[in-house]
Amino acid sequence: MSPTGKWIVECKYDRIGTARPFWQLLSEHEVYRENSTFDKDFFLFGFLGERKMLLNSRGETLYDLSIHDRLEFDGNVYMRIIKPNTRTTVYLDTAGNILFDDFPRGILLFGKRDFSLQGDEIRHHSDIMIGNVRLINRLGDTLLDEQFDQARLVGEDRIHFIRGLEVSEVSFEKDQIKQTTYTPFLKLKNKIIYFDSISYMLAELSANGSEIVSLNSLNINSDFYGNMYIAENSRSKPLLVYNWRTKKILPLKNLRGIARESKDRYTIFTRNSHYGVVDKNGKLIVDTLYSAI
Repeated sequence: MSPTGKWIVECKYDRIGTARPFWQLLSEHEVYRENSTFDKDFFLFGFLGERKMLLNSRGETLYDLSIHDRLEFDGNVYMRIIKPNTRTTVYLDTAGNILFDDFPRGILLFGKRDFSLQGDEIRHHSDIMIGNVRLINRLGDTLLDEQFDQARLVGEDRIHFIRGLEVSEVSFEKDQIKQTTYTPFLKLKNKIIYFDSISYMLAELSANGSEIVSLNSLNINSDFYGNMYIAENSRSKPLLVYNWRTKKILPLKNLRGIARESKDRYTIFTRNSHYGVVDKNGKLIVDTLYSAI
């Protein structure tokens, strides 16, 4: 009811609940009070048995949900409704305009982007979508005529896609879609390093090596030294160093670290604090026999 006594929502529901935490629902019973700040433009749920109606601040029904459906706001203008029983998604704006209804599987929230991902499973409330992934716009239209095993939103205008052991990146430049393929240039045990002429990506593989389970950017300033690449860096074990041009492990024993000294010279030091010098290819120039260099 409004302050003037006009009904906003008629007394025809089993109970009323807040759909958005920007207003306050008062009750004479403390346990039923929902504390939040008041806002003129609010949204409610009107519950009737196993149904709940999404209502706006004028008491109008925007959408009829099941009791198990979950509503999430995507910024201040859009809403996503997840239907776990049918494994479908609804996307609408706060005016009640339905952009797509009973959309197969799930979608990631768009945020400030005009694109998002549709797929089978959202990984741990993150920006990663798993299984039969497609790139879509806010109307549910497909932007790429391809389907992927998994994908991850990166920043505001990039997406990393994975299909089998293939890795690609899609970016948006002046409303144009640009697709770049990463090339595997170093294969390690349960790992692959990819390169796209500018940046490096490290893919962790499954136990049988058939699929990528995680994908992360490599820091060229901390992982690469000339043509040397630190493939394994653990406090409990010596460094494992490859020459990424020859794709071979370097015979550098008991290493703890590498430091750049000049363009083609690097100081190496062992776990027992002995120092030596190698060139950019990892070839030993001064053996690790010295306590200081």
